[in-house]
Amino acid sequence: MLMSQGCIDCLRRSFTKKKENVAFIHEVEELLKNRNDSSAPEIVYYYNQIHKKYYGEMDNQKFISIKSRFNQLVLSMEIEIQKKIDESSDPLFTSLLLARIGNYIDFEAMEKVDSEQFIQLLFHFEASTHDVETYQSFVEKCSKAEKFLIVVDNCGEIVLDKLFVIELKKKFPQLKITAMVRGGLVSNDATLEDAKESGLDKVCEIVTNGMAVAGTVYRLLGENEQRIIDEADVIVSKGQANYESLSGGQFHIFYSFLCKCEMFSKRFNVPPLTGMFVEECAR
Repeated sequence: MLMSQGCIDCLRRSFTKKKENVAFIHEVEELLKNRNDSSAPEIVYYYNQIHKKYYGEMDNQKFISIKSRFNQLVLSMEIEIQKKIDESSDPLFTSLLLARIGNYIDFEAMEKVDSEQFIQLLFHFEASTHDVETYQSFVEKCSKAEKFLIVVDNCGEIVLDKLFVIELKKKFPQLKITAMVRGGLVSNDATLEDAKESGLDKVCEIVTNGMAVAGTVYRLLGENEQRIIDEADVIVSKGQANYESLSGGQFHIFYSFLCKCEMFSKRFNVPPLTGMFVEECAR
């Protein structure tokens, strides 16, 4: 998905406080002018490299305690959430919808992450007609698949992804399931440490995308990471950044996310925090 003007404006607002540094601003503006077919996560990655040159590493350390806090919050509700899944008419579908609600925990896209609002969303949700139709296709694809890849997104959400993977294994025991996390600390995105804290590493294989980039930019991945994507029979991609970096490419992917910014709400013509489950066929 090409970087939109709205995303460009948002990025520009993030560096207005550094406007006194002419060299820095010039490099960033050149990056934006020559962005070509790049997605927002890729451009932000390059922007971070420019920031590092002039100001040092971005301050992601502040997110370490935040990530653990939200992982523990969702873990503390795990038994109650699992009961909700078990008592539903379709546990796999319910776990998929719940994992999508976990996408709310995003300190970059959301102006404020409210624990109470998250919990309210978690226990009061419903599926749309489009969700049901996409899910039917998803189930059909999974029934014929061998290799399954879930590209995870945020802290906290990763606990719900674990419950989804557990239900997936119950319904389709033939699947070899792999979860891809970020390769380094970037905002509150899920890394290998979060996979271990959440217990996701106990239910499926964990790989990283090899770098600290929000999203999954295929051309920046190593050969092994590209091979995992290439060989997956079914891919579920979580979150807006993964949608931005993977959509419009050569892959058949099911995207699951909440529309958390104006650009996404306009793109899909839905109110803020609407859940989307979208199937995109390869070009």
